[in-house]
Amino acid sequence: MRPSLLVALASALLLGCGGPAEPAVIDRETFIETWVDLRLTVLHARGVLTDSARERVLREHGATEEDLLAFADEHGRDPAYMLELWTEVEERLRPALAPDTAELPPPGVPPESAAPGA
Repeated sequence: MRPSLLVALASALLLGCGGPAEPAVIDRETFIETWVDLRLTVLHARGVLTDSARERVLREHGATEEDLLAFADEHGRDPAYMLELWTEVEERLRPALAPDTAELPPPGVPPESAAPGA
C-alpha cells in the first residue's frame, strides 16, 4: 500500500471517530458517592426508595442506573478492587448505620472476632 493512501485511510478513520471517546464508565468516586447517597436515602425513608428519590440522587451525581451497572460490570472482575471499593462504601455509611461506632470493629471484621476475649 502506498504511504499516501495509508495516511488518507488513517486520517479518514480518525476524523470519522468524532473526537475523543467518552469514558467507558463513571469514575470510582462518582460510583461511591452515588451509592452512598442512594443507601442514605433508603435509610432516611425507612427502607423505601421511591423512583423520584432515586432519580434525584442520580441526577445530583450526574449518573444513571446504567452508569452504576456499567461500573460494576467493568470492575466486578477484579475482586481486590471491589473489596476495597465496598470497604470504602461501608466506611462512609458507618456513621449513619450506627450512631455509636466506637464499639464497632473495623470494616470487614466480624463483630464477634473483635469482642474482648475473643
